[in-house]
Amino acid sequence: MTRAALPRGTAARTHMALFETAKSKARKRAAAAAEERRLAEERGRLDARVRTLMRGRRPETPAPAQGCARRWPRVGAAAPGTAVFRSGAEASCLVRDRGFGGMRIEFSDDFDGSDEFALFIPALKFAGVVRSVWKSGRARGVEVVRWSETA
Repeated sequence: MTRAALPRGTAARTHMALFETAKSKARKRAAAAAEERRLAEERGRLDARVRTLMRGRRPETPAPAQGCARRWPRVGAAAPGTAVFRSGAEASCLVRDRGFGGMRIEFSDDFDGSDEFALFIPALKFAGVVRSVWKSGRARGVEVVRWSETA
């Protein structure tokens, strides 16, 4: 029924208001579905990128040390990450092993930044502030100061 064919009065206005509401709801549903598709495609691209980065890398399991005084056990890992220093400099790194309170990371270059820096590891859903406990060449042992789990 066209707008001109509707009788003038309260019933016609109510009918048009309901019609407009249904159209706006349909637009909102279509927009939400398009956003879901976009997010799914983005997640797929990110997953493919992480798989590409991880291809050919095998997790290292650290050899247990004699008389090891660690509070928590360590698990081998091979997760790429990014370290952001207070100066604003960024450096890519790879997590070699991790535990509840810390991890061993290895920088791709010889980089001598500050002892406390932000560390982002998307594959482990980790974003936090870490403090360097020891250094050996490109490798560093870090303890977790603050962290949050990213989505």
